[in-house]
Amino acid sequence: MLRNVQFDEKILILHPAAQFGFVESLRLLIEKGANVDKLWTNDGTTPLHMTSQNGHVECERLLMEKGADVDKARTNDGATPLLVASENGQVECVRLLIEKGADVDKARPNDGTTPPHAASQNGHVECVLLLVANGADVKAKAKKYDTPRQVAKTAEIRQILLEADVRSPTNCWCARR
Repeated sequence: MLRNVQFDEKILILHPAAQFGFVESLRLLIEKGANVDKLWTNDGTTPLHMTSQNGHVECERLLMEKGADVDKARTNDGATPLLVASENGQVECVRLLIEKGADVDKARPNDGTTPPHAASQNGHVECVLLLVANGADVKAKAKKYDTPRQVAKTAEIRQILLEADVRSPTNCWCARR
């Protein structure tokens, strides 16, 4: 079937394969020359954004093995795959992106939202724990001057972020000298 498909048409097939988690279809399309970092024309989303948003960790792994860039990929509003995964509570995708070197503090340029902001605001406790355990800045301020703790959806998340802040090396008196 793909033998007669033009390259541009493969791109149109690549994004839905990533979105719906069709790992074997994704693999075949990549083998046939589809670009793993190709932008979806209307919003700047890449296949990696789609797999990260929808929790398709095997597709996410495949895309990264084939060269998808974990931090360079940004939607039109500046969201990275890690921010999208954090926002949607996709813990295993968050874990894999961090393992592959995603920046846990990379902010969306238009509003300063970081992955900890996105996970906190949407009540994703496990994502918050994972981000904090991997060194995320719990004091990062978005452009509205809100920290992840200020936008946290639950008391449990606020407590996690408070404890992480207290344990932070920049919170001891000797670091302020």
